Amino acid sequence: MECVDGTYYGGMTRDLEKETAEINVIKSGYFFRHPEKAPVKVVFKDLNLPFREAFAKKCYLMDMNRRQRKKLIDTKKWNNSWMLYYNGVRSVPRIKGHR
Repeated sequence: MECVDGTYYGGMTRDLEKETAEINVIKSGYFFRHPEKAPVKVVFKDLNLPFREAFAKKCYLMDMNRRQRKKLIDTKKWNNSWMLYYNGVRSVPRIKGHR
């Protein structure tokens, strides 16, 4: 998702429309703490993935910089680096404030 301030927010959900609606009325946790980033618009989605693949791609996305995320949005193609998370070679990135 692209935030109103031009930054990108990535995640995984079972119901994209519901998640987007909750974010845009600032009911979601991250956006409740950062209301200046809402509303958002969906700029890339990967649908109907097995959980393990979706989680690996989410972890890879968290480690990407802005230029890499922009390239993913523009090309709509993942490079093979996300497979390092799927195969357990890379560890899951830590999120500030989480144990």
